[in-house]
Amino acid sequence: MQKKILVSMMVIGLVATLAGAGLYAYFSDTETSTGNKFTAGTLDLELGAAEGSVVKLDVGPMAPGDIGSNTWIAKNVGSITGNLSFTVSSITNLDNGQNEPELAAGDDASDVGELGGYLYVVLWVDLDGDGVKDVGEVLYSGTLNGMAGTYSNVAILPKEWSAPIILEWSIDTGVGNIIQSDSASFDITFSLEQTRATIIESHVLNLGSTGWGGWSDKEASTHGWVLNCKVKNVGTCPGDYAQLIRWVPGANVTVGGTTYTYPHTPWGYTYDQGIPETGYIIQNDDDSDSLQLILVYP
Repeated sequence: MQKKILVSMMVIGLVATLAGAGLYAYFSDTETSTGNKFTAGTLDLELGAAEGSVVKLDVGPMAPGDIGSNTWIAKNVGSITGNLSFTVSSITNLDNGQNEPELAAGDDASDVGELGGYLYVVLWVDLDGDGVKDVGEVLYSGTLNGMAGTYSNVAILPKEWSAPIILEWSIDTGVGNIIQSDSASFDITFSLEQTRATIIESHVLNLGSTGWGGWSDKEASTHGWVLNCKVKNVGTCPGDYAQLIRWVPGANVTVGGTTYTYPHTPWGYTYDQGIPETGYIIQNDDDSDSLQLILVYP
């Protein structure tokens, strides 16, 4: 009986010891993250005009043989990337009366003018800002009367990027008197919608004298052709380059009498047609520029 009591006491003591162990704490520390918040970005389209151009056109008096152009600058002054589109509408032709030479040329007695049918226009977007109509940059060419419509996905504009929209016009010298005193008007409405885009910055391109270089991204190309490009100056000759070309199927360039057509480049690199791989190629202006290309893909 005495032995049993001792054993019971030992068991109780052991249990008490184990229970007491739970009173001890491990090392610990706490930190608090304060002031967490979400902030919405902004999408803000600013419409301006290039030097020598105006936001609202008022061209005249026009005559056969006249040519001209106007450049609108659509800029994203918000903080998130936007997709630029615009609509041309309300094309209206007025006769503004008929004089004797106009009637003799076959004008009827209606108040509907003929100028829009004889005014040839080219509407295009200069995605890379080089002043040259590259593949995919011409949006419309024809008479003013046929220009109405919506032009979607014209350019992807990250924060602070802009796109020049150019309208060129001309009147053939053989038009004659039928457009005398006529006027033609139209509205153009620009819009910017939120979108996502992949922005790729190239390595530094040390082009060398009369050299060519370029950049592309195969993975980004699987989502669509390159959309637009900016040149970032990292050398001693800011802003200097001779040619910047969107290198996509159909593009070509002539160098020293030899024409290179996509996918082949002037420096020997061949783009992968299976994707198809797309990008931009650039030529310096003979002063050994060091540049970077910033490319935008869908």
